[in-house]
Order: sequence, then C-alpha cells, then structure tokens
Amino acid sequence: MRVAAVSVMASVVVQANQCSGGGGEVANINEPTNCLLLLQTQLQTNALGVGGESKGSEQITTPVVQEKGAIDREDRDEARMEIDALKYRAKTLHADKDCGSPGVPEASSANSSSNVFKLSVGEFHDVLHDFRAPVEQLQSHKCKAFFRIDDLPQSPSVVDTVSQVFRPIAEVRASPDGPPPNERPSLGAEPMLRMLTYEDVAFPKDYKEMHDKDAWCEMLAVRTPQRPVKVITASSPSGEQMLVMPAIWKSASTTLTSMMEEAQSKGLAQNCLGPHAEKEECEAANVLDQCKKHTTFDGHAAESNVRAAMVRDPLDRFMASVYEHGTWSTCNGKVCEDQVAHAREVAIRLANEFPHKWRSCEHPSQSYFLSATDVHGKPYIWDHVFRLEEMQAGIERLGDVSGVKLSMHEENTSGDKQLKQMYFDAVFDDLKTLCSICKVYLQDFECLGYAKPDRCTQEQCSTVDVSLA
Repeated sequence: MRVAAVSVMASVVVQANQCSGGGGEVANINEPTNCLLLLQTQLQTNALGVGGESKGSEQITTPVVQEKGAIDREDRDEARMEIDALKYRAKTLHADKDCGSPGVPEASSANSSSNVFKLSVGEFHDVLHDFRAPVEQLQSHKCKAFFRIDDLPQSPSVVDTVSQVFRPIAEVRASPDGPPPNERPSLGAEPMLRMLTYEDVAFPKDYKEMHDKDAWCEMLAVRTPQRPVKVITASSPSGEQMLVMPAIWKSASTTLTSMMEEAQSKGLAQNCLGPHAEKEECEAANVLDQCKKHTTFDGHAAESNVRAAMVRDPLDRFMASVYEHGTWSTCNGKVCEDQVAHAREVAIRLANEFPHKWRSCEHPSQSYFLSATDVHGKPYIWDHVFRLEEMQAGIERLGDVSGVKLSMHEENTSGDKQLKQMYFDAVFDDLKTLCSICKVYLQDFECLGYAKPDRCTQEQCSTVDVSLA
C-alpha cells in the first residue's frame, strides 16, 4: 500500500565515476558497491523526514524515516520500500555495462564532465540527469561545437520553394513556377554564430525533392545563419520584464501556453502570446515566407530581457511524441504489440527520413529550438533552462525572474504512468529503436545534461545498421 495522504517526490543523486577508479567510500549501506555511488536519497513528503549527514561526495546519507504525527509502521515500511526501489533502479538501470548490468541509461562521464547525476521522476521512466542546471551544459564549448561543417559558405539565405525549407542560396535550384533563387527575397550573408545541430548535418546539401508546404509548422532552417523558432511570450504585470520561451514541441509548450493565459486572466501577466499566434502584418526586416508567425525573428521577442526554456529527457520526449493527441492502450493488461511496433517504426523513420523527407513538427531536436536566432542571425542566449522533470521548481523560479506567476496544471497527457513505463521498457528493449533515437538526439543528451543510454555507442549501434558517427 502506498501512503495515500502524502505526495511522494523522490530524487537520487548518484556519482558515476567508480568504474574508472574514482574515489568514494560507501558508508552505512548494505548493498554491494556498484559503479554508481548513491550520494543521497531524499524522500520528501508532509510526513517523512530524512536523517543523516553527508560530507562531500565521498559519503552516503542513509535515509531515516522519522515520525511526524500518527504515522503507522506500515506507512513507514512503505516509505522505506520507496527508497529501496529508487536505489535499485539507480543501480540496475544506470550502472556501467562493465559491472554486469543490462540497464538502459548510463551514468558515465561520456556526456557530462561533472559525473554527478540526479534521478528524477519522468513521464515514462525515471530520468537520470546532471545535477547542474542545464544552462551550464548548453553554454559549454563541447555543446556548441558538437557538430561541425568545415565547408559552410557565408551565403544569403532564401526559401527553397521546391523542398520548402529555409537554406543557403547556393543549395537552391530554380523553381518552374517562381523566380530564380537570386531574385527571391533573402536574408543577408551573415557569419554563422549559432550552434549547429543535427538538422544542419543530416539534411543533404543536394536534396532537391518536392515537398508539400506546411502552413502550421515553422519552416525548417538548415545551414543558415538565421533560424526562426516559434515562441511563447508574456510580460510581467508591471511591464518591466518581457519573457520569451522557445516553443519546444513535447516539452510542455502547450501546458506553458495555457498556464500563461490563465495567469493573464488573473492579472498576473499581460501581453501573452502562444506559439501559434500570427501577426496581421510582417515586420520590415523579415522578408521570408511565414513572416507573420510568432517567432524569434519578431522584434519584441528579440528585445526580451528574460529568456527561458523548458527541456526534458530525450527518450521521454520521443515517447510523448508517438501519440501526440492520443493515449497508450492496454491489451489484456499488457502493452499492445501494435503500438510498440508503431513506436519503433516512428523511431526508425526518424533516423532514416528526418529532417529532409519527413518534416515532423514535433521531432526536431531540442538543440534545434535552442539554437534560434533573431532575423539578423544573432543567437538567443537562454539565461534560464529548466527541466520538465522538475517543473514545479522551474515555474517557481521562472516567476521569480520574470514576474509572471504561473500555477501548475497538466495539458496533453497521454495515459497512465505505470502503463507508460511498461511501454518505455518494451519500445527501447529493441536496440535499433534505441540507437535510432540516440542518432537524432545525441546532441540533446550532451547539451542538456541527460545520461546517454549505455547501449548508444557506435560499436553497438553499428550492429543494427545505425551510425552515430
């Protein structure tokens, strides 16, 4: 029985340098030493406290259940079971493969220089992420230099009316029913200041196929200095702070928009605009198609003084995208094989056809959205980056820095948490599916501080014909 009267919020901080000979003695724990050193477990409820002390990263805090009021023995036993379950998941799911654990994510130094990770509750699985704020990794040299294109020309940028993408003019061929590329409206040949992303390197330079025009999604921008991204904007009640957030699909963009609209209705925000808002007229500097969309190209967005983003674990984000407006079903109490198969097909299609043949609105990398620029090619610097797994703390901090006070609620959910965990395990049990998602979102693991799955290596993924190179 779970303690019904309390809300259990658990987090585990883990140190992942034990296999490399890194330090740390484990104190006061009966489990065998593993590649993960559990530094601290916190079970935060209105009924339970956590005892013990921690001295740096070399000792472990032993959870102690303390009575506060009339808490019976069964409740305390259940709380201990919660702690034990988190320890088990951290040690089995996130242990280094050399320690004999077949788990999914790896908490190694492969994608974080700190080696200190925290286990948080995600929508589909327990998420292991860097203890530091994501903004630190996002601004690191390793993140910004994750992808390189050595022969990138400094070229004007135009809309390719055949392939329906924003790209350098040198890559664009003439359209049979339009002006030649050099006569089309264009943005200047600015230096490339923004971070390159998977979309820049995966979209073939010689791609010339016809593509349908999408009036809803923002047109992709590949290898261009300028990159427009849809945004959510709002002002504080005083008007002193202007908030802008990239509308990262499947990272609470719908929820955040709804929360800001609610705040405005209560007088806690003003001038709220969601990502699908459109202007009556285009601004003079933006001469491209879709210039009426609400993006980082807009002057008021570029003038914002609070720039924040909400990100999430790449694997959870993919799972949330599979049935964007639907739910995961059960078949005789188990996962439905057709839905598992569909999720795997989506993953493989992403690896093979995105972003050139398949322009799925919800699937660009989070790094793509975070590499947005203004209309002149100046990158947005995101001062505050919050994790969806820690959304409550994130929106509280967002309110502090922006003056826009939001209230928590959920939008666009897709089913029961336990069922989602079952689907997560079933979908990513397949190596090709896992490697396909890692291929597209590898930069997100690095730049946002999420632990990369231990099976996502070039050696293992090459066995299923997926290249991570």
